[in-house]
Amino acid sequence: FGAGTGHLGLVLAYLRRQQCHVTLVERKRYACHQAQQRVEGVLDNVRIENKPIHQIKDTVPFDLAISLHSCGVLTDAALCLCIQNRAAFVLCPCCYGQTASNLPFKYLP
Repeated sequence: FGAGTGHLGLVLAYLRRQQCHVTLVERKRYACHQAQQRVEGVLDNVRIENKPIHQIKDTVPFDLAISLHSCGVLTDAALCLCIQNRAAFVLCPCCYGQTASNLPFKYLP
């Protein structure tokens, strides 16, 4: 989640290309475009989703989530999504001061 241009996700996809599929989830269109350019003709186990995390819930099944430098409430949203999917996770937050302008977010009941 918050894949950016795919620096981490694409390396993982390359290293584990025979064992897994990687979905990069990023809301910034230009970052997804750059990631797509990096993938074309090189990796066939990568999918890029240009959506905010709250639109991913039922569309992308997963069993492991990685989020690096997830700003604002992205860490919270990713953690909740991981719990809902019973998925393992590695979440590394940053920029936590950016919560006011981020996603609409509801905590789990």
